[in-house]
Amino acid sequence: MDDALSSSMEDYLEAILHITEQQKVARPKDISKEMGVTAPSVTKALQWLSKHSLVNYVPFGLVTLTKTGERVARRVARRHEVLHDFLVQVLAVDEKSAQEAACKMEHAISGDILERLIKYLEFIEMCPQGGTQWIEGLGYRCSQGRDLGACESCIETCLEDVRQKKKVLGEGVKQVTLAEMGKGDRGRIVKVRSKSRACRQIVEMGIEPGSILEVEQVTPAEETMEIKVKGYHIALLEEDAAHIMVAPL
Repeated sequence: MDDALSSSMEDYLEAILHITEQQKVARPKDISKEMGVTAPSVTKALQWLSKHSLVNYVPFGLVTLTKTGERVARRVARRHEVLHDFLVQVLAVDEKSAQEAACKMEHAISGDILERLIKYLEFIEMCPQGGTQWIEGLGYRCSQGRDLGACESCIETCLEDVRQKKKVLGEGVKQVTLAEMGKGDRGRIVKVRSKSRACRQIVEMGIEPGSILEVEQVTPAEETMEIKVKGYHIALLEEDAAHIMVAPL
């Protein structure tokens, strides 16, 4: 079904997903405001999406995604997130331009290319010249120009960083449970030890040992946490997070 969706309908599903994540259900006027379109346009779109079993909708009522609709919406949202991160982290595009470009590109990119972008982003995050150094020096252009002497110096620095990392790995990598991490912490998944429903879902998403994650939110009162990994935003109970081993970065 999602292959036949127009980019406009994908945008509606993504907007409904964002709204329902914040307030459980969406109203047509919420969707109109989120997308900057008229009420009649929203009504027409909701009727089409309801006819194709992607949303639950009755006139003047609340709107929720069906199981299929949520799956499609999360796929679209993930494509947007990965493209945004690539534009910002690799090409050093400003936030506003990255958001606008990702919105246009998300409807055309294939799953295979998306996975390659994710692997590239993970490579940059682990490469000695990755992260901020990559953006400032070796992103889409080298800040040192074409000076081969500078290249030699840069390579030597990289080699030294790699030697230091190998040294640390030889002594054993520090590991913690995901539940022990705080907001803003980042790490590489080492092992998923539980077979709970939430942990199985993580594995089914293709999130495996080696994947890099970031803790976006921790809510002690509800014993939950939200993480971002491979373009997904995932909410977990602390009891499930306690079974995921992570090597902090």
